[in-house]
Amino acid sequence: MALTGTQFTTYIKDGYIPQAVETFWRNTFWLNPANHPFKIITGGPNGDTINHILHYSSTSNAAAHAKGNAMPEPDTLNQVRAYFNKDYFEGTAKVYGKDIQDGANGGTEIPINMQQTAIQDTLTNVEAAFNAQVLTDLAAQVDATTAYSDASLARATYSLASLETAVGGALTLAAMEDTLESLRNTTYGIIGTDDIAILMPPNQLTNLSRLTSFDGSGASFQTLGNSGNIDGGRVQLTRTFEGAPIISVPSMTTTEIYFVRISTTELYYHMTPTITEKQLKEWGMSWHVVMGANLIVKDPRRCAKLTGVTA
Repeated sequence: MALTGTQFTTYIKDGYIPQAVETFWRNTFWLNPANHPFKIITGGPNGDTINHILHYSSTSNAAAHAKGNAMPEPDTLNQVRAYFNKDYFEGTAKVYGKDIQDGANGGTEIPINMQQTAIQDTLTNVEAAFNAQVLTDLAAQVDATTAYSDASLARATYSLASLETAVGGALTLAAMEDTLESLRNTTYGIIGTDDIAILMPPNQLTNLSRLTSFDGSGASFQTLGNSGNIDGGRVQLTRTFEGAPIISVPSMTTTEIYFVRISTTELYYHMTPTITEKQLKEWGMSWHVVMGANLIVKDPRRCAKLTGVTA
């Protein structure tokens, strides 16, 4: 007996609904606010760029005061505008009419909603493209020498050079400690560890946990809740370093670790995913998927990166 819709077979139950299992992986890490501590800005700004002002130098006439002194000349504050061209990401979803027809009314194709599946698949690919761009932008913005932002600002001129250290080998505790120490001195402007996120690939989190002794890291065997289970792992117990949270970022390069100031790093979702149906000459349906988003590191001077860290 031929059954209609998704009711394929009566061997187990009246209705059999196939479930699609994705055997490949696409990164949408940055689109989930639970994954990172950075501020998300939606709905703007207007125009084709994202702008902010940088105070890069100041003169001060502050001094000890003596009775009768004339008022000193006013201080000056030098500023420059940084801007980032807005990034947009797109994809196309398409379903042929024959495929829709073959999957209907007990046809030979797996009975899924092909239109919905095609759109969702394209949307996920668009989001993955944005996630890849975030890591590229992070590497470009947290840097010691290359020009900053699409305004091509010379870092040496505007005090925009990040602290950059070439480890050139295995990760060391000294490299991690020295980086945090430098970010807490007056050269880079004293930043508390509660305002620093350490971004690293999962393998470097593992390497960091292996650098610390059980006693030194406090990673002795721990009972998990009331279950009585004993966990001997170290990684989940070393998710901070000297108080700074560690964010394990999938798809991140294995050779770099970033120390990023939380309060001045922002994700701009300036265009929510938009799905527009398009007309086709052939028998079928098509949709254009577009979204706009940027990662902006607004204070690169108070950020750092370790490079050349072996896996």
